[in-house]
Amino acid sequence: TPVHPKLPPGFSTRHPWKTSASPADRSRRSVYIHAKRNLPYPLLQVFDQPDMHESCARRSQTTVAPQALVLLNSNLVLELARGVVKRVRNQADANDVSNQVRQAWQIVLGRCPRDDELNQALSFLTHQAANSNATQPATRNEHALLDLCHVLINTNEFLYVD
Repeated sequence: TPVHPKLPPGFSTRHPWKTSASPADRSRRSVYIHAKRNLPYPLLQVFDQPDMHESCARRSQTTVAPQALVLLNSNLVLELARGVVKRVRNQADANDVSNQVRQAWQIVLGRCPRDDELNQALSFLTHQAANSNATQPATRNEHALLDLCHVLINTNEFLYVD
């Protein structure tokens, strides 16, 4: 059955679709997203979705700034990062930040971080927590971990298969 992800606010008032009820359904691969000619899914358009009005023998491939901006500013990507944080919190000790970083790397990139990556990530977490507007240390750390997971999802290693 096709998946109906959330549409951006105000995207379509004429032909909206009913969002799939289950969060698991909304998180499925894009090949399962309902294709509607008069309402193409906006995230896919940025990533070279073929024109649904004509046959397409070969898709064009582009790497352009709007793709990076969409990934950095997309609520969908931020929700995915929140899901990674939840998994990290379930699998790693809350007091072992190094292990949390390792878990995040394993979940997002499918490998352990190198020593230099681990050190950079720990420095990043310290910096983000120190600059957070949150008043509680636990909340500052949570926001910092969310930022790290958001960064990992936006890395070239996550986005492209070499």
